[in-house]
Amino acid sequence: MSTKPTRTDKKPPASKPSGKQSISQGKGRGAAKDNSRTLMIAVAVAIIVVVGAVAWFARGERSDQSVLEGRVLAFASEGSIHVRYGERVNYRSNPPHSGPHYDTPANPAFYRSQIPDEVVVHNLEHGHVVLYYMPGSLTQEDEDYVAALARTYTATWAAFLAVPRAEMDHPFVLAAWRHLMPLETLDRTLVEAFIDRFIGRGPENPVR
Repeated sequence: MSTKPTRTDKKPPASKPSGKQSISQGKGRGAAKDNSRTLMIAVAVAIIVVVGAVAWFARGERSDQSVLEGRVLAFASEGSIHVRYGERVNYRSNPPHSGPHYDTPANPAFYRSQIPDEVVVHNLEHGHVVLYYMPGSLTQEDEDYVAALARTYTATWAAFLAVPRAEMDHPFVLAAWRHLMPLETLDRTLVEAFIDRFIGRGPENPVR
């Protein structure tokens, strides 16, 4: 057991720390500075990520949604059960907006070959937006634009993909879960407004 030293009138002579002690203290201060710098960087990165996410998810709230009025068709859900791969589903709309589907969605991309409806419907359930286009309806400029959208929106629960579809009444149809918007031309204002409204809002895991 230690006891408190008795106070005396004479002060002990000051002693200089040894070189070893000085180096140890210097290292402690340096480590503290490094830790502080690392923490500040981590906080700054976290703030940037949060601010970016908030800004991205708020796009739909800030964009002009009035351009979509009277253009978007809403439907009742046709279900969301999984069926075995290879089984065909008779959807009530062309293209489909919901319903039974396979258990694996397609990756976000600009596709030049048709994908089974049962795959793409799973993308819709994930909150993805799909652009169906008739083969030959896209100009080179359109293709570059659509490919850029597919590279921009790649989140698991908020992605974009474009898929060719020959059997349609319109050159283009935008699809989200339970919603379709036919287009005669690839109007970028309408495309981006549709994405802003519906992306990330699928029933499986809505993130907006």
